[in-house]
Amino acid sequence: MELPGQESVLRLSPRFLLIIVVLCGSLPFVHQAFHIDDRIYLEVADNILNKPLFPYDYSPIFEGLITPDAASHSHLPLISYYLALIRLVTGSQKEWVYHLAFLVFPLLAAMGFYDLAQRYVRFRLAAACLLVVSPVFLVLSHTLMTDVPLLALWIFSLSRFLRIANGEASTPDWVLCGLSLLAAGFISLISAGLILLMSAYLLIKRRETGEQTAALPTTLAIACLLALPVLFWLLWYLRAYFHYDRLVLINTFLHMSKREALSWDLMGLKALSFVLNLGATFLFPLALWYGFARRFSVRVFLLISFLSFVPFYIWFTDWSWKAMFLFALFFSSGLLALWHVLSRCGAVVTSCFRDVVLSGFRDLMLSWGELRPTGRDGSGESDRASTCAAARYRESTTARQHHGTTAPQQQGTTALHDQALLLLWFFGILLSYLFAYYSGSVRYSLLALPPLLLWWVAALERRVKEPYFLRNLIWFGVILTGFYSLAVGYGDYRFAGVYRSAAREISSQYSQPARTIWFTAEWGFRYYLEKAGAKPLTRTQRGARPGDIIVKPYVASPWVTLYDGDEDTQLLEQRYVSMKYPIRVLDFFSHAGFYSTGWGILPFSLSTGERWEWFNVFRVTREYEGPIPEPERHY
Repeated sequence: MELPGQESVLRLSPRFLLIIVVLCGSLPFVHQAFHIDDRIYLEVADNILNKPLFPYDYSPIFEGLITPDAASHSHLPLISYYLALIRLVTGSQKEWVYHLAFLVFPLLAAMGFYDLAQRYVRFRLAAACLLVVSPVFLVLSHTLMTDVPLLALWIFSLSRFLRIANGEASTPDWVLCGLSLLAAGFISLISAGLILLMSAYLLIKRRETGEQTAALPTTLAIACLLALPVLFWLLWYLRAYFHYDRLVLINTFLHMSKREALSWDLMGLKALSFVLNLGATFLFPLALWYGFARRFSVRVFLLISFLSFVPFYIWFTDWSWKAMFLFALFFSSGLLALWHVLSRCGAVVTSCFRDVVLSGFRDLMLSWGELRPTGRDGSGESDRASTCAAARYRESTTARQHHGTTAPQQQGTTALHDQALLLLWFFGILLSYLFAYYSGSVRYSLLALPPLLLWWVAALERRVKEPYFLRNLIWFGVILTGFYSLAVGYGDYRFAGVYRSAAREISSQYSQPARTIWFTAEWGFRYYLEKAGAKPLTRTQRGARPGDIIVKPYVASPWVTLYDGDEDTQLLEQRYVSMKYPIRVLDFFSHAGFYSTGWGILPFSLSTGERWEWFNVFRVTREYEGPIPEPERHY
């Protein structure tokens, strides 16, 4: 006998567990220093408080270059508006305030993925937990950048859109889908891929199920829903055109062209980076292997693991054995995951051929039977029998298709249009990784995470038939991945903290009333130096006077200035970073490039014993008297 309300409690308990998992992965890191591009979004938020209608109407300095405005920024400003709102409401600049406020996005992603996963797997709670504890998700959820918010809005809007497309939606689903789709568009133009994905899903579903054209009001409503971000982009960039007197996106593309984003060398590097990201930052590598590998593929990819060492003995002699081992592990694991995705693609293509081509051939034969002339006796009995058989075939086919779309998990299979959705999702993100960015980064592969997690859980559910063992195996993968992610996340936490502490120590030691501290650096180091009163020294700026201080890091994006010669400055000290924690996320010596392949090809690596970051502190001995070169531009 169930008590009143017991059913609703049971229904809410998985979501309550998801909230606990999100909090356990985020609360220990709420004091993490502002990091990487957090500074940029905070800078735009400061301008929003002064010019709320023109968030990019200021002159930014990035990598030592000045631009008249930030309107050609590759992202739209929703996250900066949210940061400005936090600052306006709280009046605080404390890191924990912003990290707590950003918990809304991991929670939104978890809830949306829990709803989305029910179409693909039976253990949807475990799938949602896997998303939350994945290394790429957990590490990026501790930043103020756009990556996790964009993923959360993609997942949430898709979970509501699938209800709409399958006739299961209520009015709140329409509203939530429209708001989340519009919000995703106000973060990034990459969300155009989300609109294409939804449109393709509708076309494939209609073709697979043989549905006739939907009712006109519903069709128009869905079209208006998908047109919301497009209309917003049109108005936003039209407004920018009249305000800045130029098409601001042109400069965005020119910047990518200057970085040679589509050169063959860089494309190959990005492709390799994507495979390594799959193998290293989506799941614990061992979990990937026992989820995707079969007897034959285990042998093949173990052989690939061993062969991965060969290039290091022939060409790359500066790699440590730790870095070589991680490369072999990540590369073979990523290829294994990609091989499984390609096998799913082959299964869908085969299914399309069987369901569309062969079914069409059978329909043609049955139709021919219907159109045959009557028998010699004129009774037409054989024709009526053929007609009845054709009708029965169509009815049974329609029933099978309808049942497959509404309850795939009961049949042990997923409907073709739902499988196609995941494949288009994954390969769409892969293409954007290759063509839309000028470097490889774990950040840019994040949007491909949900399809891979659903395939991993579904692969285990197909292969393992004993329910108790299956459940334990999936949750074992969640636990392994969770501890693995916390280890990488703590490495990123320590890495971010280095720049906060170094900025405070250097500014405290060298600050004097008549002295200016200049710097050439980005990321959190720049943010905390600016808060201490230091100023960026641009590439062509003369302003430093004798007695001033110039600070340059080794890793945190330093740039060349007019004062780099020995005749103008004197080196006072090299302040080395002491960090005994072995995991590195950005490090030239161990080839770690979590945030960009410009520092290394590995998503993360282990310490080689080398000093990975230090800060050169110079004293200006005389004013620069040489020629001033032409100012460079980002495009």
